[in-house]
Amino acid sequence: MLKLQYGYSLPERDRSPGAVPVIGSAGVVGYNMRATNAGPGIVVGRKGSIGSVTYSACDFTPIDTTYFVVPMDGKVDLRWVYHLLTHEDFSRLNRATGIPGLNRDDVYSLRRPLPPICEQRCIAKFLDAISAAIARTEAVIFTTEHLREALLHQCFAHGLPGWHTTWKEVPGGDKAPAAWKVVRLSDVAEVTGGSTPSRSVPEFWGHGIPWVTPSELTQRPGKYLHVTSESITDKGLASTGQKLIPAGSVLLTSRATIGLTAINVVPVATNQGFQNLVAKSGIHNLWLYFYIQTMKQELRRRASGSTFREVSRSAVRSLPMLLPSLAEQRCIAAVLHSIDTAIEQLLQERQRLQLLKASTAAALLTGQLRACPGTHEHRLEKH
Repeated sequence: MLKLQYGYSLPERDRSPGAVPVIGSAGVVGYNMRATNAGPGIVVGRKGSIGSVTYSACDFTPIDTTYFVVPMDGKVDLRWVYHLLTHEDFSRLNRATGIPGLNRDDVYSLRRPLPPICEQRCIAKFLDAISAAIARTEAVIFTTEHLREALLHQCFAHGLPGWHTTWKEVPGGDKAPAAWKVVRLSDVAEVTGGSTPSRSVPEFWGHGIPWVTPSELTQRPGKYLHVTSESITDKGLASTGQKLIPAGSVLLTSRATIGLTAINVVPVATNQGFQNLVAKSGIHNLWLYFYIQTMKQELRRRASGSTFREVSRSAVRSLPMLLPSLAEQRCIAAVLHSIDTAIEQLLQERQRLQLLKASTAAALLTGQLRACPGTHEHRLEKH
């Protein structure tokens, strides 16, 4: 069906400026003036990111950590081969004890259905169409996320468009709406740290009080931290020095990966990696959540520590802020929330399309679902 050829040694120092993609195990690693292979072509990772598959529509150069595919002329469609290889789990063929490696003899031993060339082209068209839909969705996600960043800066530096006509200078030399107050974070929120509850207190470990660590923020899909609890209780909290953080608070990571934020939908306890912000009366918690995101760089600048970087509670409390009216806080929060909701829906759509592609590829490439009749098995040929 196809053969795999070794790529070429082309270290970065030997490349000349150009437009030809140089492809490594994980994809394009640079560009060169001259190509070794005419496009279109397929490159498969041989060392490191083994089994990763890159398709090049133009002339290209595969480096020596890869194989490039040489198909049997007239018997296979290149786009079908690309989807076949992308669907394959080559990681299970790794026999290296150090850097992962892919032996082409192991690839040649695989047996896969080989449909007629016309059916290959139909399969490729189906999967290319889903891939194009995924790419369009990703482009919209990219654009919407950039719009979000622009709106975030606009809303917290200058307010909502059309709301203000007079301005004043604020610390830092910038101008802000004249009606806004210059305050500290401690003026708008109570700041409390987290701690680890004692395992000798069974109420924490046996009665479902959610205890949150920063890793949960890195893994969550959205801004709301959906922790579950069979029964929320503060029994035993006083004896451990642990404080229950009320629902709707802003959880802010203050160690290592500083500046991650979430809003808890139920009362929780947090570990020492958090500074928790409980909005005061007259402050919209969702506005506070978005505002803190604009301060990520300042929070990291204020961090200190030799073992690990940490921003202290006093450093968080003293953060300068510009405070609009509660009405404007609510409007700013609503605008940004609508953008976040749109992004979340786009992410879900991308995931749906990715699952559709995976299931469709599995059915079409194994012959469970036929694009047109007639098929037989063929071994990946060694030449």
